[in-house]
Amino acid sequence: QSRNYTAYEHALNIFRTTERGPLLFINGDNHLFPVIYTRLVERMREDAVVYDRLNLIFKMPDAGKGVPPRTLTWEEQRNALEKDLIVESRGRPVYYAVFGPYAVDLPDLYRLIQKGILSRMVKEGENVEMGDLHRVWATYAMESIYAPFEKDFMNREICAYYFFDRGKSLILSGQTSAGLTHMKRARDMGYNDNVIHSEMAVFLTDHGFFEEANLSLERALLYHEDLSGVHNNWGYYYHKIGKYEEAVTAFRMAVDLKPERYGFLNNLAFALFEAGHKEEASRVFQKSLSLKENQSEIRKFMKDKGLFGDTPS
Repeated sequence: QSRNYTAYEHALNIFRTTERGPLLFINGDNHLFPVIYTRLVERMREDAVVYDRLNLIFKMPDAGKGVPPRTLTWEEQRNALEKDLIVESRGRPVYYAVFGPYAVDLPDLYRLIQKGILSRMVKEGENVEMGDLHRVWATYAMESIYAPFEKDFMNREICAYYFFDRGKSLILSGQTSAGLTHMKRARDMGYNDNVIHSEMAVFLTDHGFFEEANLSLERALLYHEDLSGVHNNWGYYYHKIGKYEEAVTAFRMAVDLKPERYGFLNNLAFALFEAGHKEEASRVFQKSLSLKENQSEIRKFMKDKGLFGDTPS
């Protein structure tokens, strides 16, 4: 354990990823504690504005006299505040240090791209220097990541996600074999992590590595924090490989667990449409729109495919 500098090196690597003057949104103790220590104790990177996503809004309801009742969930309020901060960032680079960037609710016309171990927010149409995204790996402190000492859960989480992120970067740069090797190491090291397997499955599915994606999905069924999300990812996997009836079954299981998630309903409706069940697809789309009216792309799809009306074609 005398060689266990994992947390300190993780903080160094987070800050080495960012340009000067960034906004940095942090989620989870394994990101927060190392960054807070280096910031407060060593006064590292005082140019960075650091936000703890779990404390952007004080969670206790009606904590003060005259505080109006909450009309949105805490997560919805947090997401809305984050979006405002991003849109009003005035050109400052915005980064997320999160395990699971797929779950970040993005502002319109923005997307997340991987840069090293972080995710960077970019606006649609913004030019991204790809070389800069790859060069960052050479700047990282990695001694404790590769050191053979016994790693506890938190150390394994940091190290597993390092190998996962490195694997993604290698695959995206065309180094498929090395990338998949890193993915396997991440899967083995973070064997009981409750997020990494779902994240890995989605990435591998997106890039056509369906056999490896299946392995990650099987592991996600054993270790998860949101079973509905796992079933949704299974549906996504089946939809990608053209097994639409299996996709429908998986998406139904996701919707049964979390019927308020309009995104799950949309996924189910698309799968129903592909499987030839257009009338039921129309009903499911309508239910999604009842939960969130402002879905222009869904309305356009329904109009183009003739799914509005009593007898959709």
